[in-house]
Amino acid sequence: MKYGLTLLFGLTICAVSGQGQDRVKRVFGFDPVILVRTGESVSGKADLEVSRYEFTYLFSSTESKAEFIRNPKKYEFQFGGACGRMGPLSGIGNPNHFLVKGGKLYSFASAPCKQTFEKHSEKLLEFDDPKPKVMRASIVEGKKLAERVLAAHGGRNTILNLGAFEMIHLGSHVAGNRTYKFESRYAFHLANGMYADGETWDDYQYGNATNGKKSCFVSKHKWDFEMHPEQVRSLTRKRGQHFVSVLWAIAKRRAHVFSSFDSPATLNVWHEGVATKLETSAEGKVLAQEFTGRGPNSFMGLARREFSEWQSHNGASLPIRWQEFFDGKPTSIGTSYTIKPLLDLIVFSPQK
Repeated sequence: MKYGLTLLFGLTICAVSGQGQDRVKRVFGFDPVILVRTGESVSGKADLEVSRYEFTYLFSSTESKAEFIRNPKKYEFQFGGACGRMGPLSGIGNPNHFLVKGGKLYSFASAPCKQTFEKHSEKLLEFDDPKPKVMRASIVEGKKLAERVLAAHGGRNTILNLGAFEMIHLGSHVAGNRTYKFESRYAFHLANGMYADGETWDDYQYGNATNGKKSCFVSKHKWDFEMHPEQVRSLTRKRGQHFVSVLWAIAKRRAHVFSSFDSPATLNVWHEGVATKLETSAEGKVLAQEFTGRGPNSFMGLARREFSEWQSHNGASLPIRWQEFFDGKPTSIGTSYTIKPLLDLIVFSPQK
C-alpha cells in the first residue's frame, strides 16, 4: 500500500513511496560547478553523481561534488529544472539544452526555448513583487476601502467561512486542425492552505496542487513529482494572483492594503509576493483586477481581468466570468466558471 496526496481531480500526487509510474532519469553530463564558475563544459564521471529533484548531476572531481553538496542551489538547474523560457511551473527541461546566464544554470525544453531566453531573459524571469512602502494616511484609507470591498462581497465572516469549493470551466479549444474538449479548474480550501489548479485537453490532464505543507505537479498519464522550492514559490504567487485568494487574505488581515489619493476607488493589495490593484464601484464591488503575471506567450507583463458576472457561494459573492487582457491587449472574449462545493479534499489517504 502506498500513501499519496489525493487531488480533487481524482488523481494521486506526491506519493511518499514511489509514484507507481515510470520515471525518466535525466542525467546532466557536465560538471555543473565548473560550468557555473567558469563557463567551461567539462564532462563528469559516472561514479561521481548526485541526484536532486528530477536530475542526476555528474562531476569531474570529488572536490566539485563536495562543493555541489555544500551549496546545491548555487549550481543546480534553476526552477528545479523546469524550462527557463516557459517558467517554473512548466514541464521539465531537457538537460541537453542548457545555458549559464547571470551565474545561474538553466535548462530548456528545446533549442528555440533556449534561443528565446538568451534574447529576452529579463521578460521571462519572475520574482516576488516588493512590498510597497506607503504613507500611513494611504494605509488608513486603504483599510476603509477594504472594509467596503468585504461588505460588497458578503462580509468578512462569510468570506472566512467559504469552506472548500472548486471553480470549473467547460468548453473547447482549437489548436491546429483539431478541436479539443477543454476543462479548467481551480480548487480552494484556503483556511487549510489548500489550493489546486489544472487543465484537461481531451483525456490529457495536468495541474498543480498544494495542501499547505507539500506542493506537487499533477498529470493523469505521466508521473507526478514534488516541486522544487522555487516552483513552490511560483505556485504561491499564482495562488496569490487569484481574486478569491486576494479577497480571503483581506478578510484574514494577512494582506497589506492601501489606497492612493489620485485613484481613491482602487484598492492596492500586497500578499504572497503579489501586488494587486482592485478597481471598485462606489459600493465596493470589485470590477477589475490587475497584477504582474505570465501571459499567453509566457512573457511577464501586466495582466488584467474585467469581471462581468458573479455567483453566490455560501453567502459570498464571487466573480465567475471575466475578460482577460495582457499588456493592454485582449486575450479572451470572456471565460465563465461555475462554483461547486468541493466534497473530496486534498488529503493524505491510502492508495491502492
